[in-house]
Amino acid sequence: MHFWAGSEVDPRTVSDIPAYNRENGRMWKQYSFSFWLAGILGIVGMWYSWCNIAALIVLCLACTVGIWWLVKSYRRIRNRYLVSSVS
Repeated sequence: MHFWAGSEVDPRTVSDIPAYNRENGRMWKQYSFSFWLAGILGIVGMWYSWCNIAALIVLCLACTVGIWWLVKSYRRIRNRYLVSSVS
């Protein structure tokens, strides 16, 4: 699984490919939770107007703090599974 758009990860640089892919998948699922939450709040906002404001706040946080968290998480994953030397 690739993180950056258009980038390729050389399989020889990853120590455990299935675990690396699982962690990347888990990271993306956690990140997508904020968008699901915003969607649900938007639907509930049809009855409770304060939910629309909450949905907007969640989206803004996902697009700012969430991106920062995403990059930090990926770097942690990459460092965990990085092979120091490729033979």
